[in-house]
Amino acid sequence: MPKISKIEAFINVIKNSENVFACPKCNRPLQYDGKGLKCINNHNFNISKKGYVNLLLGTHKSIYGKELYVSRKATADSGFFSTLTDELAKMVDELFSYSEELLIFDAGCGEGSITTELHVKLKNRVKEFHGGDIAKEGIALAGDNQAPILWSVCDLSALPYQDKSFDLVFNILSPSNYKEFSRVLKQNGLLVKVIPGKEYLREFREIFYKSTDKSEYSNLKVLDHFTKHMNLIKSKKLSYSITPDVDQLHNLINMTPLLIDQTPDLNQIRQLKKIRTISLDYEILVGNTI
Repeated sequence: MPKISKIEAFINVIKNSENVFACPKCNRPLQYDGKGLKCINNHNFNISKKGYVNLLLGTHKSIYGKELYVSRKATADSGFFSTLTDELAKMVDELFSYSEELLIFDAGCGEGSITTELHVKLKNRVKEFHGGDIAKEGIALAGDNQAPILWSVCDLSALPYQDKSFDLVFNILSPSNYKEFSRVLKQNGLLVKVIPGKEYLREFREIFYKSTDKSEYSNLKVLDHFTKHMNLIKSKKLSYSITPDVDQLHNLINMTPLLIDQTPDLNQIRQLKKIRTISLDYEILVGNTI
């Protein structure tokens, strides 16, 4: 069976989709018209040959370059996020009945590696899966994952989706817009947000930010912001460590926003080479609309 192109893969999914996209210009429903997505007011959005649709109005200059997303994909491919995605899939099974087929959106999905892992692990639960991010550099790589996911470049502050579209919104190690999340969630829909815990990547902080205000991290402000805008119905902490090889450590450094503007000096390079374990510490928050 010949391998299909990324654009063909997107079209195969969109043809049988629930048509939950909304025009970012007029908010009317978007439908596939044989060429791209189009609304009743004739606003057209072409499907990229890389397997996504750009629904961002205007241009956006990402602070992250392509290298970060390439490194993040390599990190994910090495199994770095497997424990986290296993736990998230388990929680979804606990939160929703087995008879429900879910419409899911991963908000702030980057290059889509975690999104794709979740799709695989939730395959029997998924009716339709979407992934969106404002960074075109990330979404342009997402089609490489060869998953039946509808990828879009979009703005989290003005999501190109109709009201009450999704049963579940994931927001994993990414900025949030709770007003928009609440709008696109169905009446009984849930938001599952993953935030870093105190020990997350502690080894990097100790090397690069010793004796500064970034040497320690607290997620209390993020947690407080969540509880002001969503009903917190469940939370769970997930902590473990990994032993990275040389390639994993290199990719992890390149993909970590905390280190995006850091160039290690000779002493820091020596310390990095001595790292034997990396601490991973997450807090998973589950909420519904207030």
